[in-house]
Amino acid sequence: MKFILAAVLAFTAAPAFGATLEARSVLNGPCSVPNSNFPNGLSGTCITTTACANGGGTSKAGYCPGTPNNVRCCYKADCSGTRSACLWTTDGSCKGRFLTGLCPGPTNFKCCVV
Repeated sequence: MKFILAAVLAFTAAPAFGATLEARSVLNGPCSVPNSNFPNGLSGTCITTTACANGGGTSKAGYCPGTPNNVRCCYKADCSGTRSACLWTTDGSCKGRFLTGLCPGPTNFKCCVV
């Protein structure tokens, strides 16, 4: 009886051990677009292409896995002249000050001016 129970458990658990988990993004969540000028990439947010365009951003496909086709990584450099870009207020990457109302996406994705 113990052997049968162990065999059943082994066969049902086998797919979980060999499975590969794919990273999934969420709407209004963070994303990053590779860029040679920025070692960690350009910070962005996963929003619809319409919302990105309306906010003056640029959207790139392929950086928000698991989302609908119209949700892409939206980033915006030079949000308030040179030496500025939209960044997440929560990650500590802004070495200047944040300005509100200049970036597409959620309220904690703001324009950082250095």
